[in-house]
Amino acid sequence: MRVLRNFFAVETNDIELVRALLTNFNKQIPLLYFVLCTNAALCAVATYREAPRGLTVAVPSVLIGICVLRMLVWLRARRVVLDDRQAVRRLKGVVKLGLGIGVLFLGWYFALFEATQSLGGRMLVLLSIALMTSSCMACLLHLRAASRMLAFTLMCPAAVYMLFDPNLYVVIVGVSMLLVVMAMIVITTITARDFEKMVRLSHENTRLANLDSLTGLPNRRRFFECVETELIARRHDRRPFALGVLDVDGFKSVNDVFGHVTGDQLLVQVGHRMQRVVGDGVMIARLGGDEFGILVLDARDEAALLACGQRICAEINQPITLRDAVVNVSASMGFAVFPVVGDHSELLYERADYALYHAKDKKRGQPVIFSDVHEVEIRQRGRLEQCLRKADLDNELSLHFQPLIDVARGGVPTSFEALARWNSPELGAVSPADFIGVAERSDLIHRITHTLLRRALSAVATWPERIGIAFNLSMRDLVSSDSIATIVQIVRESGVAPGRIEFEITESALMADFNLALQSVQTLRALGTHISLDDFGTGYSSLSHVHRLPLDKIKVDRSFITDIESRATGKDILRTVIDLCQNLNIECVVEGTETAEQIEILKDLGCNMMQGYYFAKPMTIERVEAYLSRGSEIGTALPIVVPSASLDTGSADRSAGAAVTVAASKAAASPA
Repeated sequence: MRVLRNFFAVETNDIELVRALLTNFNKQIPLLYFVLCTNAALCAVATYREAPRGLTVAVPSVLIGICVLRMLVWLRARRVVLDDRQAVRRLKGVVKLGLGIGVLFLGWYFALFEATQSLGGRMLVLLSIALMTSSCMACLLHLRAASRMLAFTLMCPAAVYMLFDPNLYVVIVGVSMLLVVMAMIVITTITARDFEKMVRLSHENTRLANLDSLTGLPNRRRFFECVETELIARRHDRRPFALGVLDVDGFKSVNDVFGHVTGDQLLVQVGHRMQRVVGDGVMIARLGGDEFGILVLDARDEAALLACGQRICAEINQPITLRDAVVNVSASMGFAVFPVVGDHSELLYERADYALYHAKDKKRGQPVIFSDVHEVEIRQRGRLEQCLRKADLDNELSLHFQPLIDVARGGVPTSFEALARWNSPELGAVSPADFIGVAERSDLIHRITHTLLRRALSAVATWPERIGIAFNLSMRDLVSSDSIATIVQIVRESGVAPGRIEFEITESALMADFNLALQSVQTLRALGTHISLDDFGTGYSSLSHVHRLPLDKIKVDRSFITDIESRATGKDILRTVIDLCQNLNIECVVEGTETAEQIEILKDLGCNMMQGYYFAKPMTIERVEAYLSRGSEIGTALPIVVPSASLDTGSADRSAGAAVTVAASKAAASPA
């Protein structure tokens, strides 16, 4: 009995197979009902003169009406999305209903067969039975259980019935039907088995196509398919959901220092940690590289959304033990909420990515929800970019200069750092903290770099030989071989000795592609210029960069001397950095010096090179010449000069947290 039950059982364990069978059957429904109705109508017309009116008019009309009614029900239900339980119930119902309709038709055909006296009429009825059952089995080809039930409950009894008929022709038809039944059972069994294999293989291929092979998480394709599904489902009720983007801060350094295998292990661990702390209703996916997507299905409560993001960030911020190392990274995250931000997946992703950029810039290691404030910033940046693209850079850009002071020699300036300024006819004076970042993201930075480098070298050519120039390079310059080649050409054509030129690079710029950046640094070093690592201590692997780069100078970020008068830890850190530079024979410069007390503390710690407002604010080229002319000769200490605020834009550099220079925003190195 168990074998017999399994023989006629409907396969419901594999829900994907159930759905595939329903989809396939739905395609066959129009043909199935068309065959049933047409066959019944033709048979009724052919036997109209021989059989009673009830069998040739009333009964076929009822049967055809049932088929039409079922067709209308199917047309209404075909677009309804079924859950797993409903799909199983629908498939079982199809088998039972098909068997019931088949029994009704077969009963009518037998009654018509008995009521028809002529051999031609009886043979026509038998042919109709054979055509009906064969056609139904063909339509149910992939639905093995229904096809078997139809064969054994309808065709086999009909064939056996014919075998006992006294007419030889009827017996022959019965034998033929038995052969057809056997052939159809074999065909449907093989076809159904192949169909099941194909469905399972297709499902596996689909699963692999929507799965990230490294982390086992859904991939970018699957993530945005789910986003589109949610957008369609919530088009009318507008229930909020959130699209989030997470980026691993410091992943590039792990890759550079420990290798890609360790980097892959880190991504796997990050994925596991994210899944561990999120609850139901949150989907985690890997979008590519070290970028992950988060889909929060219920985003009605902004505080709960932020709490979810904070749990994820806090979990990733904990030390991660890998096979070859213990690494410390952080995670920044941006959210965009539907329908507050927009109702398109592309727009939601762009806004979430902008919130992520804002988090990395202002709230590193924390989640940020895109808001109206960010929307205003985007519009302002767009306007700024348009103005920058049509700007006359030669006339609108200018340079200010801030000296680097050797306090051991009584305040002698050794060089000047070049600082970019832009005075737009449309926007007025634009802070470098604003336009440099826009220039980097829009590839205008190369034009700005080359334009201002020529101007800076032209200025230094008029200064005493002992005075050098410090010029910042952006991330985009360091990873562009064409830009570096142009910079080399500009230096050679300037007539300025390469030894008077110092190129400053930031750790944030190195994060883009350390190997390419190292090649660029080596090219500039081979030219005879000096290399300085700017904003030291604000990156992710400072000691690694010091070890691997051919450096001449380290500039310690201004954040280390804030409150140095009262913070013992700040003094200890600075003492360590100064000792490190002395041991490596690298010059050390401390930025952001603003008070006499800070100067004395730094001198006691062994630092002789300083830069800051205490000595001089950024000044124009004319003021540089006046500043230098105050000394009777080079080597004589020069007086401290603080130009009036009306003649420079030093306040912009102070507000940015660091001098934002010719080709890089030191306040924040934004991703391209």
